[in-house]
Amino acid sequence: MGFEQLHNWARAQYMHDRVRVSTSSPADLLRPDVNIVHLPRCSPVHPKHLLRQAEELGIGFKARVLARTEAPRAAVSDLTRDLTVPEVREWLQDDIAELVDVFGAQLGYSEVSVKLEVLGNTPCPRFHADHVGVRLLVTYYGPGTVYVENRHVRRRWLWGHGGGIAVETAGAESARQADAADLLFLKGHAALGNYGMGAVHRSPDLDLDLHPESGRATVQIATRHHPASEARFRTKARAQDIPEGTGGHSGIPLIELPAPPPPVRLLLTVDDVVGWAAEACGCGHEHPLRGQGVGKVEGVGAFGTGRGMEQEAGAHRPDASIHLMEHEQQPR
Repeated sequence: MGFEQLHNWARAQYMHDRVRVSTSSPADLLRPDVNIVHLPRCSPVHPKHLLRQAEELGIGFKARVLARTEAPRAAVSDLTRDLTVPEVREWLQDDIAELVDVFGAQLGYSEVSVKLEVLGNTPCPRFHADHVGVRLLVTYYGPGTVYVENRHVRRRWLWGHGGGIAVETAGAESARQADAADLLFLKGHAALGNYGMGAVHRSPDLDLDLHPESGRATVQIATRHHPASEARFRTKARAQDIPEGTGGHSGIPLIELPAPPPPVRLLLTVDDVVGWAAEACGCGHEHPLRGQGVGKVEGVGAFGTGRGMEQEAGAHRPDASIHLMEHEQQPR
């Protein structure tokens, strides 16, 4: 156990449960007692346009650029070049440029990574904290990110074997969720003075539970429990060739309907991971690094280790939660 690890442990023991969520300003992340800023807002674009854009891009779409915070427009235009819905393209270009500017004006970064993607699953289903300085998540369409305040989180420090810290338990009953278009700023373990207190969060559930044989979903349709209305309902279901279940609660029939379109999530990620791992999410999986692996990261802002300091490319290290069962339980 090194001195730095011991120092981080002692600081986290004192500060951990004092760290809170702010709903005021991204600049609150400069405070040692704030690791999440959640700013609710409404989308100026109708959800149907955002859904159409997400479906046209398709699940698996991913675009990524590096943007200079003092002049982000060119990079943002490149990021959004595949957007075809005018209302969506116009708003996202303006919105993303303004958010990149926030990283420069309020958080002190000169360069950030910006990623726009369409998800059809739950990439990070367990609660974890990222090894980044600051990460902004904006869900333009679909369910937003789920997060938990520090006082509802219990972590385990791993001594030896390279160290690390894992989320042992997170109070799911105390979790909150961002809505579509909300701004969710998360301070990670790599932020100066925040190691061991990174914002704990997970991806929202997107998986659709279907019958594998038929590709249909079972739903319960409420009708007034009256013999005549129920008979009409069953007759209509048979006419539409919809298989009927064996009954339901309080006499409400169960039927299988054709599966709706798969759920999608149009997600923006802005962070200080400028070295770019192949999938630099910080969720706990080992990701191969691109390039030389180690380099000088300039302009890492108020949350990094300083200009020109040697660090792993992208300041990305895996969350220790994935290795939790590989080590013996140690003092917390």
